[in-house]
Amino acid sequence: MRIRSYADGDLEACRKLWVALTEHHREIYDAPSIGGGNPGLLFDAHLAKVGSDRIWVAESDGAVVGMIGLQPGYEEGTVEVEPLVVVPPTRGEGVGKA
Repeated sequence: MRIRSYADGDLEACRKLWVALTEHHREIYDAPSIGGGNPGLLFDAHLAKVGSDRIWVAESDGAVVGMIGLQPGYEEGTVEVEPLVVVPPTRGEGVGKA
């Protein structure tokens, strides 16, 4: 596994990760409307907001298995780690920690 900067070819994989994160939020908050009808497109908005230079992916055997990003924090001069998502089959294997 390796961590690398986001590349244009990662768009579809990162959209899928965003959808998985949205579905998880829908379940834990019991709110099926979170993310709207096409949550994958919300990744595009996030990407436009924070910029590709603030997103990294975890790659294993040529496939994107995780994504992490930094976005402006609520307090001036701060940042937050958001999102952090790993595909279910590789959860617990240290991807997020890496």
